[in-house]
Amino acid sequence: MVQPQVSAAGQGAEYTDGYTFFLLSKMMRKLLPAALLLAACTLPGCESGCDPTPECLSGTVVGSTCMDGLLIDVDPRYRIGGNAVLPRHGRPDTLLGRNVIAVVNGDALASLPYPAVGQRLYFTYVNDPDRQWNGLCCFANDGVKTNIPHLLLSNVSTTGCGQAPKSK
Repeated sequence: MVQPQVSAAGQGAEYTDGYTFFLLSKMMRKLLPAALLLAACTLPGCESGCDPTPECLSGTVVGSTCMDGLLIDVDPRYRIGGNAVLPRHGRPDTLLGRNVIAVVNGDALASLPYPAVGQRLYFTYVNDPDRQWNGLCCFANDGVKTNIPHLLLSNVSTTGCGQAPKSK
């Protein structure tokens, strides 16, 4: 193997054999794309604007309106909701929660008794831009004043996700 020689100025190595330089440049041409591909594959898959849906969320029922449907205050570790302020005519408005979502598809709750305020629910969700209305005809403007996400729920349960109800 040809050893690099330090130039007379002492500023780096020079290869005296042209064939060795050719082999090194050929090897670098193959390694560089492989290294770039490896670097690209190890980067996180989600950049700004991604909204990865957690496998299972939990929250507490905080109310229900005709216009918005069931309102759930989702646990703070899942930041998918918004502040929900319910207008009270003639009285101060009520803050229902800081991470509240509206359930668009009430049929997802058909397997349960209608949830009461304070009840804990576990669910998965999808945010479908084409389904932002619950399908009800409301004669009173009873929705929340603030903008909260309207989501489609699935796998709704009163027991934790992946847990079976405890037998007595």
